[in-house]
Amino acid sequence: MNENNISKKIMIIIIAVLICLCVVAGVIYYMKSSTTEKNAKTVEAEKIDEETVTETETKTEAGTESEADTETETDEGSVNESESADIEETELVEAVRNYCYEQNPDLKDVEDDEEYPVYWEVSDENDTQVVVVFRSYTGALNRFYIDKATGDTYVTEYVPMVMEEEEQTGESFNVKDYLTK
Repeated sequence: MNENNISKKIMIIIIAVLICLCVVAGVIYYMKSSTTEKNAKTVEAEKIDEETVTETETKTEAGTESEADTETETDEGSVNESESADIEETELVEAVRNYCYEQNPDLKDVEDDEEYPVYWEVSDENDTQVVVVFRSYTGALNRFYIDKATGDTYVTEYVPMVMEEEEQTGESFNVKDYLTK
């Protein structure tokens, strides 16, 4: 009788372990599908942003002179906009990094500490725009959408597992102001 009770207890434990494994597998499946769905929404939002920028540029180009002839004012005087397109990706990443340091002076210490992963990288580029991603020590992903022609930049934020989709932060600046000389 004692062996029979032990066998029943072992069977109950095995069944409990199998149930736990099924629950864990279900959670993992749900998390993967949620992440995939969120990533799809973020990609869709980026496509919408790109289409909006393209439409705006098309309307602007139709009513203005060619980009080669257009000039903008900077701190150093008039500069031909075609020079903006010559800014290297590494310079853009460095300019965004400089902007981040100015907004959050303690960030340099966090980066030097290496306790939390922090990085900047170019995630996307097309003829009119470069996107630099900043991965914060908090896990947030800030994307800096840089207009190649003007240097105008706007910022979005996406916090995985917290936010449904990427949202604009309201921050905007000109990346040229943060290029190192």
